[in-house]
Formats: sequence, C-alpha cells, structure tokens
Amino acid sequence: MVRTLTIVALLALLAGLSVGFFVAEAKGVGGSADAPADPVLEGKVRMYREYYDLGPAEVEEVRSTLREYDQRLADLLRQLRTQHQEQFKSLADHANERIQKVLQNRPR
Repeated sequence: MVRTLTIVALLALLAGLSVGFFVAEAKGVGGSADAPADPVLEGKVRMYREYYDLGPAEVEEVRSTLREYDQRLADLLRQLRTQHQEQFKSLADHANERIQKVLQNRPR
C-alpha cells in the first residue's frame, strides 16, 4: 500500500513538472512577435519590401494599408451578401450541388 502511494505521488509530481515545463514553453513561444498573424498578408508585404527595398517605417505603412484594404473588402462583401441574399444563395447552392456530385462518386 505504501509502495503504491509512493509511486502515485511520484507520478503526480512528474506530471506536475511536465505541465509546468510545457506551460513555460508555450508562454515562451506564444510571446514571439515574429510570428505573422496573416501569412498571405506577410507574403505581400515581403514582396513589396524586397522589390522596392523598403525601410521599416515604409514596410509598416504598406502592412497597415494592406490590412485596411482587406478589412474594407471584407466589409463590402458582407454588405453585398446582405443586399443580394438571393444571388448569393443561388451561388452557394450551385457550388454545393457540384461538390455533392463529386463526393457521390467517392467510396465511404
């Protein structure tokens, strides 16, 4: 009985250390500012930076401008979807029909 309790206590201690280690590692990785939030956007910024040999301030302006453009484009698409619900529903239904035809031929 004592042996079992000792083994259980050691395993719990080991599990606690492991969790602590992984939490510390996750905080170290998560705090990195180098990870791009949007890989597509960062790819576009990188192309501008390399092609035009931009400095840090210019790169930030390009990033900000592209982010704003993407946001306004998404807002416009949402607005169009609201105004033209029937057309968007028709487009979605047509796409779903074509996808279902492809999936019918696949074995499950």
